This record gives sequence, structure tokens and C-alpha cells, in this order.
Amino acid sequence: MKKIAALLVTIVFAAVAVFLMPRLREEFSPEPLAPSSPPMRLARYYWPGQFWKEIAQDRGWFAEAGLAVELVDTNPDYYASLDAMVAGALDENDFTLFDAVHYQAKGADLVIILNTANSTGVDGIVGRRELKGIDDLRGRTIGVSRNTYLQYLLQEVLLRHRLSLEDVRLQDMPTEKAVVAFAEGSLDAVVAWEPLLGKAAAQGNGHLLFNTSKMVNSLPGVSVVRRQFVEERPADIQRFVTVWKRTVSYMEENPDEAFGIIAQRYGVPLSEVLALVKANRIAGVKENRIAFTYASGRSSLHGLVLRLASYQLQHKLIEVPVDVFSLIEPRFFQEVTR
Repeated sequence: MKKIAALLVTIVFAAVAVFLMPRLREEFSPEPLAPSSPPMRLARYYWPGQFWKEIAQDRGWFAEAGLAVELVDTNPDYYASLDAMVAGALDENDFTLFDAVHYQAKGADLVIILNTANSTGVDGIVGRRELKGIDDLRGRTIGVSRNTYLQYLLQEVLLRHRLSLEDVRLQDMPTEKAVVAFAEGSLDAVVAWEPLLGKAAAQGNGHLLFNTSKMVNSLPGVSVVRRQFVEERPADIQRFVTVWKRTVSYMEENPDEAFGIIAQRYGVPLSEVLALVKANRIAGVKENRIAFTYASGRSSLHGLVLRLASYQLQHKLIEVPVDVFSLIEPRFFQEVTR
């Protein structure tokens, strides 16, 4: 009789458990993070430092982090996208550090939150076949976007050959249009980045005169937001940086798979994407730890900002100094690497 009673009790408890389990699971299971709103408007561009955003979106990692995003295509005009970012039409964009310093000194209230990439050959100068080297640029017409890092690159290269900007004729135009003008024969040389450099050489019967493999750690790319966005949505920036860390680790561990996503999105061979990444080294956690140190060398964003701001003041590209501590904000990166 006792065995029958015990069996009945067991059956009753089992029935109750079956009835309650779905409710208990529903009550105590963690809910997916609710997406933030409105969406964070991120610039996308065919550029290694920005690839991670498209890869993360493809993998669904922004959504998993609870961050709603809108990727805005800025490929038609990169520099116009910087103006759009400053004006508030974008919430985040990739700047070269030189350009971030320039915009900041001109009154834009910007904040650098990540070092995304470092130029190791991706930027350079292409000239006509008859030009044998940089020395032959004297008196020639060069297409370059004025007051940008490309002008800085050109000036630095000219100085190495005892030339100055006064020794050449500058044609100020957006880089994308300068490459077209070179191909059409209206320029003798053009300052640009890959893959535009390669297109200029191929379509304009030109060849490479110089690239930044000889200027390593001089032109880093940085992820930038407006200070107003930092003040209004710090939690979303933290989610953004958390997804960045996850994605760069994935790119390091699975390069063919990760960059295959980019190749498919842009309809280009994987080999082209990998070559571009080699020429513009993507900065991961290790590089950012160094970048956010308070050192004076070229590997530190602080040291480079001081160097680039000094250069721009000296050459009258800006009129006021830049507060390096206001421009660089390490806390979001530091939070994900504790």
C-alpha cells in the first residue's frame, strides 16, 4: 500500500512539473536585449578599417548586442561623408587621424573611440609613365583633396626630395573624381588610396611613384563619433565597441570566411580584399592597447595627435591647438578589455 501511495505522489509531482516548466522557463530565461532606438547610423566604405561593421551586420552581432544600426553607403564621396558626420547626418564614421585633428580644430566636437587601421601601403601617389620618380613632379599638375591627410602625405613625400607644394601645381578635387581625371589625361599625378590607386594606374597608363609602406604608423584610421552622441547614448557606444571586439577577433581567426563576406558584398575577388587588408593593417585589441597609451611615439594616438596638430598649425591648415585629451576617449575600449 505504501509503495502505491509513493508512486501516486511521484506521478502528481511529475504532472505538476510538466505543467509549470514552460512558465518557469519563460519567467527565468534571459530575454534577448531590446534594440536601441533610433538606429545608430554607421558609415560603410570599401576600406579595411570599416569592413568589420559590414561583417558584424552580416553575422547578426549588432542585433544580438541590442544595437539597432543603419549602415550608410559613403563610397561615392568619402570626404563628403566626413562633412555629413560632423553635421549630424551620421552617428559614426572612420576618419584618418590627420582629418580628425583638422575637423576638431575647425570647430567640430568629435571623440575618437577606436583605432581601426594603420596604413602600410594603401595610400600613395600614381604618376604618368614618363615620370620616373618624385623628383619629376616639379611643375606638374597633381590631383589631391586639399587640407586633408592626402595633402599631408604629398607634402611629406615632396620634402624628402627637397621639393615643396610651391614646386607643383595642385588641382583640388575629391579623390574619386581626381582618379577619373587622371585616367582621362587631365592630371600628371594623383594622390589617392587603394583600390583607387590601382585603378588610376591601370586606366591612366600610370605607375606607382610612392606608397605608405615607407611611412608606417603615420596615418592611422580612427572610429569617430560626435560628443553630443557620447553624452546622449553612451550605452550604445559601449555596445558598438563590444561588437567591434567580437568581430576583429573573428576576422583574425577566420580571415577567408570573414573577408569572403566583404568580397561577396562588393562583388570583388577575395584576393583583392586580402591584398587591401595587407596594405591597410586592421587594428585589433593589441594595437588599441598601445594606441591609447600616453606615449610620444607614432604608435600612440596621443603622440600622433600632438605631432599632426603641430604640423597643421605650422603650415596654417588650422589656427588653434587641439586638446588631445578631449579628442581621444579610451573608456569604451578599456571597458571591453578589463
